[in-house]
Amino acid sequence: MEIYYRYGLELEFSRKSNREKLSKIITESCPEDVVKITSWQKNINNIEWVCKTDSSCGYEVCTPVFDSLEDLEKLQRVLKAFKKNLTHITKSCGVHLHLETKHFSVYQINKILINWINFESIIFLMFPEHRRKNRFCLPVASFVKNEKYTPSELIKSIATHKNRSLNISGYDNRGTIEFRLME
Repeated sequence: MEIYYRYGLELEFSRKSNREKLSKIITESCPEDVVKITSWQKNINNIEWVCKTDSSCGYEVCTPVFDSLEDLEKLQRVLKAFKKNLTHITKSCGVHLHLETKHFSVYQINKILINWINFESIIFLMFPEHRRKNRFCLPVASFVKNEKYTPSELIKSIATHKNRSLNISGYDNRGTIEFRLME
């Protein structure tokens, strides 16, 4: 099975964790991969794992860009190792999935937005209340007025703020959209 779109994740950890421990867990799980330890910086198209500081909860691990089933299996190994090693998370920590959309048209992004808005209240019910009320993943629907938008206008109205459950602010410059609700 092939995955046709590239993707990456941000995994957040509390201040009780530390970058060195997170890096060591990744290295032990994936000895063939490179792990970089750094302070906070914007990462795009990572070729390595990045362990860095994060102002919202403490630390963040950014995966390399993934594009295969083998990468998904690698991610599962790392997540199991994080769980086994009792890495610390709190209610403010989340998981953000970045999906490559650079080949998507405005119409396709608009369809994703409309579907997300239509089903967002149901999707939110799948997550605990602390995620549904988290200021870093606000509901997209709450920012959409009852107006008729052209596809470009809808994208522009939602792309102005990144801390929404579906963040499309990177669609134009990074070619990605980000799902921020998971934990």
